[in-house]
Amino acid sequence: MQDIILKVRNLSKKFNLHLLGGKVITAFQNASFVLKRGEFLGISGKSGSGKSSLIKCIYRTYLSTEGEIVYYPKNGMPIDLARCLDEEIIDLRHRKIGYVSQFFYAIPRVSCLKIVTQTLIQQGVDEDGAKRRAKNMLLRLLIPERLFDAYPSTFSGGERQRVNIAQALVKKAELLLLDEPTASLDKTSRAIVLDEILKLKKKGISVIGIFHDDEELKRFADRILVLEEGKIKEIYKNDKNS
Repeated sequence: MQDIILKVRNLSKKFNLHLLGGKVITAFQNASFVLKRGEFLGISGKSGSGKSSLIKCIYRTYLSTEGEIVYYPKNGMPIDLARCLDEEIIDLRHRKIGYVSQFFYAIPRVSCLKIVTQTLIQQGVDEDGAKRRAKNMLLRLLIPERLFDAYPSTFSGGERQRVNIAQALVKKAELLLLDEPTASLDKTSRAIVLDEILKLKKKGISVIGIFHDDEELKRFADRILVLEEGKIKEIYKNDKNS
């Protein structure tokens, strides 16, 4: 399995709406695919097709209802992300798996620089090295130095999202999950973020990504998984990126 980093088998997610008399909503069902090491798999589909729910199940923000999510680290035994202990998931998030959500909920009274620095310290980087790398990443994403000691809870939406992106990209995870990372960014910021993602792709980072703009998706994706009404319609090779 050296060439595979992730194998998803018959994965489904259903939501029980207790406030609506126990009504069951299916986000997606019977999803199966593999992600090769160093591959960028794009996810496409209309709003409500289950794209974000699928990524959240892989990251374990959501608990899947059925199926397996087998992660193959470079060093270590395979891990089923759908069933492993919470402590294992937290450790993998710190060291191996990065995630950028559509929205960033800032921790109160924690500075911008500390948020990004702490991400690297959790990977075992010394504090001085972590601060240096965090500052470089924040500056590349157009967060000015005068904001390093400020709280992201006071930032604009675009600034908060760039901090969110910084903490995911700075640690060079083995697997990176992107849930419409650029949707709230202006044209200049979006171009810079896309360039940083492209750099990671060239370094062989494995990525699963959702992008609001299909042209952005096709710029990166080696293959594209199409979801339609919660089911995988097709997975095809992206000729534009071949």
